[in-house]
Amino acid sequence: MYETLARYYDQIHVSLTADLPFVLKLVEEQGGAVLELGSGTGRLLIPLAEAGFAVTGIDNSPQMLAIAGQRLAQKPAAVRQAVTLLQKDMLNLTPETTAARFAVALLSYNTLLHFQAEDAGRLLRGAAHLLRPEGLLFIDMANPFLITAADYPDDPVLETSFIDEVSDERVEQWSRSSLDTQTQTLTVSWLFRPQDEKSETQAVKIEYHYLYPHQIILFLQQAGFKLEKMLGSYTGEPFQEESERLLLLAKVPR
Repeated sequence: MYETLARYYDQIHVSLTADLPFVLKLVEEQGGAVLELGSGTGRLLIPLAEAGFAVTGIDNSPQMLAIAGQRLAQKPAAVRQAVTLLQKDMLNLTPETTAARFAVALLSYNTLLHFQAEDAGRLLRGAAHLLRPEGLLFIDMANPFLITAADYPDDPVLETSFIDEVSDERVEQWSRSSLDTQTQTLTVSWLFRPQDEKSETQAVKIEYHYLYPHQIILFLQQAGFKLEKMLGSYTGEPFQEESERLLLLAKVPR
């Protein structure tokens, strides 16, 4: 999946910035080293390092990590030295995965939705091993009630177009989505179609496994976390069924 998506990831997420001030404030208030699970191309990881925090990013995609490394290479030495990138399977986190114990662990924008329910619980148990006592876990997910309430047209929809940084040609991003409420799965198929007809169209399919609040709270409890807050936006309102996002803050008890 990310063999193709990595090339376009930063370009199709260029407007995704609303969570950054919230995350920076959260990390500043908690203090200490940061672990980002599913750190990708460094969208959050690099700004955190630029803000002075030591950050470890774990991802299973060599393509995404390579782009993060390229971006880091252009930063000052102090920023580069603040970052550790690890290619690891997030379903196999153990106390030996990292030597450090972290003050904050981030499962940022929809990262947890890439995992089926039983794997989500396993991931949370692994994350608990890597947090210090009173360490904070932040989970940022799509609101499941909005997912199930949305309409999903049968025909592909043009989401956006952009100039590809590699080929310097305009690429259209088309999508088609389908919902399976029995398995709680939203399947999104993307086509990246260059306007130059000689260039090859790239296809990517992603399954998002959405969770309802009671499910994720149960997984957190089973992993040893104590839920601190459940919010509905980056401005801090309590979660409601019509909220923009589902944000959870949980701690490892002392």
